[in-house]
Order: sequence, then structure tokens, then C-alpha cells
Amino acid sequence: MPRYLYKCTQCKELTVGMHSYKEKLTECEKCDAAGSLIKMLSRPNIQRKIERIKKVGEVTEEFIEDAREELIIQKEELIKQG
Repeated sequence: MPRYLYKCTQCKELTVGMHSYKEKLTECEKCDAAGSLIKMLSRPNIQRKIERIKKVGEVTEEFIEDAREELIIQKEELIKQG
């Protein structure tokens, strides 16, 4: 969802709204003044996905290693109980 910056004409506070571009906030949440919000101009926030996608083999190896560690912990707990 895009974020939009609004300013209240009554209390002069800034508010961030998250909604689709077709919607518009009109009521200030801080002072409850109806129809007092105006949309401010702001830069778009563009996020790029940097994280690389893991291959199936890497995911499988990580799962196996996590399972091994969990088994070691469970074995130690059984030994303590036993």
C-alpha cells in the first residue's frame, strides 16, 4: 500500500496514511476535525528487493541442518530425563 502524508489545517499536525491512490483521508485522528486533512506532496518511496533467491538445494541443506540441531537438543533432553 502506498503511504501518503497529510497535514491537518486545524492542529497543524502531520499524519501518515496508508491506502490506495483512489482513497483520501479527511478526518484528523489527533484532533478529530472532519474535512481538515490536506494531502502533501512527497517523494515516492521505491524499495528494491536486494535479497537473492535461494536455490532448492540450499533451502534443503538449511532444513536438514536445522533438523539435526533440533535432534541433538532433543537427545540431550531425553538423556537428562532418563
